[in-house]
Amino acid sequence: MRVRGSHIVLAVCFAVAAFIVFAIVYESRPSEPVDADEDVLEAARALRQDGKGSVPMLALESDVLDFGTVPNDRPTTRNFIVRNEGQVPLQILNWASSCGACTLANITESAKNIPPGGEGIVEVTTMPKGIHGFVSRKTVTLQTSDPLRPTAMFEVVCSIDPEFSVEPEPLDFGEVEKGVGAEMTMRIRQLQDQPIEVTGVEPGGRGEHYTLSFQRVPESEWAQPGKMEHLVKVALLPSIPTGKFYDNFNVASTCERIPHYRCIIRAEVTSFYTVEPNMLSAMKRVQPGQQNVATAVVQSNEAIEVLDLAVSGTGLTVSSKPGADEHSVIIELGVAPDAEPGLIREEVSFTVKGGERAVPHTVRAYASVGDSEG
Repeated sequence: MRVRGSHIVLAVCFAVAAFIVFAIVYESRPSEPVDADEDVLEAARALRQDGKGSVPMLALESDVLDFGTVPNDRPTTRNFIVRNEGQVPLQILNWASSCGACTLANITESAKNIPPGGEGIVEVTTMPKGIHGFVSRKTVTLQTSDPLRPTAMFEVVCSIDPEFSVEPEPLDFGEVEKGVGAEMTMRIRQLQDQPIEVTGVEPGGRGEHYTLSFQRVPESEWAQPGKMEHLVKVALLPSIPTGKFYDNFNVASTCERIPHYRCIIRAEVTSFYTVEPNMLSAMKRVQPGQQNVATAVVQSNEAIEVLDLAVSGTGLTVSSKPGADEHSVIIELGVAPDAEPGLIREEVSFTVKGGERAVPHTVRAYASVGDSEG
């Protein structure tokens, strides 16, 4: 059969029409990640490059919308520009913020359907009452009809005009030797007219390793007349574990926007000995009365003793013996003869003595005990 020129024209028109139908259908779809055939996407890219394609093309004003410093007592709104550099209208199908309590996005009518070469406005509002601190970094996500950029994000950054200052922040103890007392003091200073008075301090999840206290600074020592100051003291306890230590604690105050302010503690705790592993855990199911179900080795570069060895409960037993190395001690975990079936969680405590130093140490102990009759 002879292929006529009219047949070729019809075929080309059919292909173009099929692509246009695809673009229209795609733009009307819900905003989901692109899952199109790579050939189709390459065709869309080519159409963009030659400037003749009937596809929208999203362009953001920037990757970051920086509010600078905003008031702490009211919302602040800024406009963010979205452009369409394509040949057909661009639709903003959906939008969301990573923090609905502190960062709100509103798509104006101008941004819901942006004509070719046009631009639309996204109104972004920061809500200081939803920010429990003085700096906020959140993300706004847009879902669009651009087939090559169906999802776009930009960051929203702002600083809140502070009601009070905290120095130093965080409380970084640096390198601390275990068993040697270490203290740091944080100063909280009122900055504005609203009175800021510290009413309490609350430790975090690892609060058993440090103590907290606070006091009001005498008025004669305030940096500014009428602006109260308080001191918060943190003291690390000898029981603090070796290695990297991290925790946070809350400072309660009369600040209306931030009644509870979170503070960070950091330390690198070293010691003249190591305990490996730093946990006594029976890897298999054990029976009442079974001994040596888990071990840990206390190791040092000098002669040491392990004293005051004890367990916190009645389901497990603990003992020690010299290690293979002259500067090591092995701690052995056992199960009490009358231990009840089930998972037992207890703590093993002891003191490591080396020369004139005596340091308390605690490790957690676990054992899954079966029924002796089974």
